Amino acid sequence: TVLTADCVPILLYDKHKEVVAAVHAGWKGTKVQIVSKTVQKMTELYGCDPKDIIAGIAPSIGHCCYEVDKEVAEHFFDIPEGFTSLGKQYMLDLPLINKQQLLAAGLQEENIEMSHTCTACNVDRFFSYRKEQGCSGRFMSMIGMKNSHT
Repeated sequence: TVLTADCVPILLYDKHKEVVAAVHAGWKGTKVQIVSKTVQKMTELYGCDPKDIIAGIAPSIGHCCYEVDKEVAEHFFDIPEGFTSLGKQYMLDLPLINKQQLLAAGLQEENIEMSHTCTACNVDRFFSYRKEQGCSGRFMSMIGMKNSHT
């Protein structure tokens, strides 16, 4: 499980190797490519083939609401579709950047499902740290497998 309130929760599943992972990708985790590193670990430790991994990118703050300064945005300037410039500020698209990192790690586009749900636009359904100015709530994204041996 991962707990979030704007950061990007990413759930990974390799149906052939029966391996799951839950990733918490805020801007700092996205900067260091935490989701790519997770796919790499799944490959190294369990013999997963990235082409067999299915990814779900759950609700998180969207491009519409995630305004950052240049010090944050500049880490993603190599992915021009991942941000929009607004003078000295930038609108960052962390879900899209994480999708690009998954594709670069070898996942197939048809195996990546995007929720396209912004937590800040939907505070009636999700917690949003930014929109609620430091809310104490989080929502949980969970992945698991049924134990077939019992």
